[in-house]
Amino acid sequence: MSKLRPVESTTYYNVCFYMERIASFKSEEAAEEFASYERLKRSLMLENGKQFLTSGEYRGLKSSVDYGVTVRKIVIEFSDHLTPRLPTTV
Repeated sequence: MSKLRPVESTTYYNVCFYMERIASFKSEEAAEEFASYERLKRSLMLENGKQFLTSGEYRGLKSSVDYGVTVRKIVIEFSDHLTPRLPTTV
């Protein structure tokens, strides 16, 4: 008979554009790959509309696309009020 270990935490990765979640993944590699694709897609959309923007608007939006799409690691710890929490060290 195998012993089951209780799940104490789960980790996933969000791809965000300025804190707005676009997608979630279980692996960091998949999240990074999707973020790269999302940056490329948004850059191409920006290039297609470049003729309607001033140079300042274009530079601002280009920076937003380059630095605004990020991967955030999310860790959820499971516990209840009956389970004593041990101090964690960093």
